[in-house]
Amino acid sequence: MRNFLRIFSILVVFLATFALAAFQLSGCNVTPVDSQLDLQPENKPYQLVLNRGQQFRNNTDGVLSFVMCDIDGDGVKEHVEGNTQKLLGYDNEGEGRILPRWEAHLEDGFFIGDQGAPFGACHDFNGDKVEEIYFSVFSKDRQEWRFVAFDPATSQFFLNTPLPLGEDRRRPANWDGSYLAVGFLADADGAGGPGVVLMRTAGYDATLRGICVVSPTTGQIIWEYISGAQPIPKGIVVDDLDGDGNREICWVTSAPDNLGGSLINGTTDNQSYLIVLSHLGQPLMTEKLSSRFSGGEILTQDLDGDDISELITCTTNGSTGGNSQLSVWNWSEQQVIATTRRVPFFKGLAIVPGSKPGTHWIITGSDNGSLARYLYADGHLSLDRQVLQDMDLVMVLGQGDFLPDQGPEIFVNVGLAGHLVVVNSDLEPLAIYPGSDYRTKSQVNLWQRRPDQVSLVAGYNRGQWVFDYEKNPKRMNALAVKVGLALILVLALLGMFLLGRSKGRLEQGPAGSPAIAQAQANRQAMFLLHRELADINHQVVGKAKGLARLIWLLEAYSSEMGPSEELKQRIGQVLLDFKESVNPILASILKQAEEASFELESVRATSQVLVTLARRIDFLVEGQLDPSQIAIAREDLRNEWTQVQEGFLHLRSTINDYFTTDPARMIEGMILVRTEELERAGITAEFIGPDKTQATYLTQIDSGDLRFVLDNLLDNALNAMREADPGNLLVLLTVQDQEIALHITDNGKGIGPSLHEEIFSGRFSSHRGGGHGLFRSREILRRWGGEIILADSRPGKGTTFIVKLLAADRNHATLAREARG
Repeated sequence: MRNFLRIFSILVVFLATFALAAFQLSGCNVTPVDSQLDLQPENKPYQLVLNRGQQFRNNTDGVLSFVMCDIDGDGVKEHVEGNTQKLLGYDNEGEGRILPRWEAHLEDGFFIGDQGAPFGACHDFNGDKVEEIYFSVFSKDRQEWRFVAFDPATSQFFLNTPLPLGEDRRRPANWDGSYLAVGFLADADGAGGPGVVLMRTAGYDATLRGICVVSPTTGQIIWEYISGAQPIPKGIVVDDLDGDGNREICWVTSAPDNLGGSLINGTTDNQSYLIVLSHLGQPLMTEKLSSRFSGGEILTQDLDGDDISELITCTTNGSTGGNSQLSVWNWSEQQVIATTRRVPFFKGLAIVPGSKPGTHWIITGSDNGSLARYLYADGHLSLDRQVLQDMDLVMVLGQGDFLPDQGPEIFVNVGLAGHLVVVNSDLEPLAIYPGSDYRTKSQVNLWQRRPDQVSLVAGYNRGQWVFDYEKNPKRMNALAVKVGLALILVLALLGMFLLGRSKGRLEQGPAGSPAIAQAQANRQAMFLLHRELADINHQVVGKAKGLARLIWLLEAYSSEMGPSEELKQRIGQVLLDFKESVNPILASILKQAEEASFELESVRATSQVLVTLARRIDFLVEGQLDPSQIAIAREDLRNEWTQVQEGFLHLRSTINDYFTTDPARMIEGMILVRTEELERAGITAEFIGPDKTQATYLTQIDSGDLRFVLDNLLDNALNAMREADPGNLLVLLTVQDQEIALHITDNGKGIGPSLHEEIFSGRFSSHRGGGHGLFRSREILRRWGGEIILADSRPGKGTTFIVKLLAADRNHATLAREARG
């Protein structure tokens, strides 16, 4: 009986443990209204990883926006970058790398407009399956705007047509408007002639605001619709709303109230409107949305299942006491179906299927820190769920299927620092890329780079990120901790007299996990810091970059050359760039270094100088550029910028040393500690390297990461040679230019040709419990710009793997080698 009770108690313990663990692991998937949005990346199921081929690209001196375009006729849209005065077409180049496929330069003196991404529209009008790119450019003095077309199939520009400008009412020869290509029409003239839709804005100058449609073959205007209200880039959709084969143009306007209330085509500049035009430019709907100082966004979706799309709009009302609104419209009957209002702005839109047939969730952000989900069902809108966080801005950027087995995800920018958060339809974060550069993302696109690989491209009008994803190993650690805590709790309540010893052993496991997680987090933080320091050295801090040219311009301005207006404008632009872009980047990196407790004394000293420098820049931005004052401030600027440069160069040098590893010394040591194991197995091991006086032995890679890769390869080689008689292991280190390669050769059982790719998939192993080593090794090396190659393997003949690593900078490597003796 006593044994029965003992067994019964144990069963109760484990059943209760299972139930509690299941509750813990499920996390009660229902997110209640007004719950907190968790922005900690480490406990999310996935992590966003910067693609090694792209990382973050920045252009502080101009535009860096993008479009997705099929540039090779394979039916898949590739990434095309508009970089101030050139186009770059990207595609995969083996092993998942992203490399430029072609580069095309604009005519000298012309630039891509700064209206935000995307910079143009793509469509195959000539039928060769390659999409042409249509966009607008402007001259340096802004006296010319042109409609330009580029054909990737021939790498040629085939249109360069002037666009009309309005009257300049404020500054001579500087029309303050712009053009942006936003879509295409199959029949723009009623006779089957196609057209490209251009959005045309104007500030305080003549009212050419509105829409114009131009021919994709001649560049000539087919028709135009002029409005008093101002179109906005995110407020325009070109879509076939009723399924008749012709696209309509739907647009939400802003209300800047800067033209005195002029009434044009039933619209004024002090009201925002919802406008729908036919493919021939005929107005189908014109409805007021809100009063002055407002803007908005629009999406189209068939919400009712009648094959006719509804219009979903959201507005931001900047008037005192004004309400923003989210609305669903029946455009054909020119009436609103459902609407809801609130004081905070609506920021961005996404629409996903609801939990019941015939329902949809409309997800939107705000300027008060909330991400909200509204249920649309039976013609009604209601707040269904809301999550909050402590930052001001939450902006929905779009939706798509990026992560595996998750359904449609929603991409959200959180905070001015630019956190990119991927959430599911329940508003639960699935992956987070922490913002540390103070750049708000404004657009996302999915890039189907290969059938089994999708990348997420995020950007704003001067920079972009390309992300891949990985399953988060820390998530498993966190789940293990939850299970451990559940076990401890149940055992403490029910099993102290039966399982006391087991309880003690169980407590030891979870106790060490946070320290391991913290160590991993610190390495990740240091890796990000390492990458960002390399980027800003190349873009900002290096010689002849950053404020160096500002100082040259100030010298010229305060010299006998005199304070010309051209110099004044150039100086003003550099000052503004530093204030809005460069300084936030530098301050963010210093903050990262301080949070990681890295080189604290140098970081804090550099931070203080940067604050002083920023205040001086603010004074120059806000004040008048008086030559006598500039002559006094110039030397202070020079000295402070020099100190900032030296601080960042010191940081880069020390973090390079932190991530500098000697692969020769490491592999020799790893073979040495395996001496007894090798002797017992009858295996001889030999290492051959170049002349040890060469400084390029050193590589930039975390020593722990490299140790994992080499450990895995050595273990695989030893396992493969268990039946070899005798076994021979050869490690050859070669150095060529800035590449170090380790050739690891065994004479084991080898790998059949059909498995050469499978071994890197993470799903194959020759022994129980394995299969992930080569997959993880490849991912680790990619992060550091290296790679692993199966160079040769034949059954019964052995295997050769090659690990390629980037050598450390030669000068730095020499200093580091001398320091290590």
